[in-house]
Amino acid sequence: MASKIGDEVIYDYELKTTGEKRSVTGKITAIEDGHVIRDIHTGERWPGFRLRIKPNDGSRAIWTTTMKQVN
Repeated sequence: MASKIGDEVIYDYELKTTGEKRSVTGKITAIEDGHVIRDIHTGERWPGFRLRIKPNDGSRAIWTTTMKQVN
């Protein structure tokens, strides 16, 4: 099912600096299209998108890493 603005999601991610794993639950506040994912081994490219999630606890919103569009 496609996500849209206002949907509540759970996003699991890992901090680049410490490797600490975190999970955030919140609402999608923006969808940014037009990103590209490239496979470093084969050079294949796919269209991608990012989500901006505002956590339910009121903390600062985060942008997800680019995710592959699947139709």
